[in-house]
Amino acid sequence: MNLHRFYTFTDDEGKNTELSVGDDRNMYINGRKIITESKLELSWWVNVAAVLAGIGAIGSFLLELLKTLKWI
Repeated sequence: MNLHRFYTFTDDEGKNTELSVGDDRNMYINGRKIITESKLELSWWVNVAAVLAGIGAIGSFLLELLKTLKWI
């Protein structure tokens, strides 16, 4: 795999930092892959609360729409 360097920086102590992109479209710093994603896992009750909040938001929107159209 080839790394394509796009930025190089030298700090005051003389250390070089090199940023590059690999053929696999991942970013690398000094040749090591940067982790740019991590999975978020929520508890079951948080998922249920999110679904209920979504249903409530849709219901509120529909209620206000019906009020605006003077159907209720």
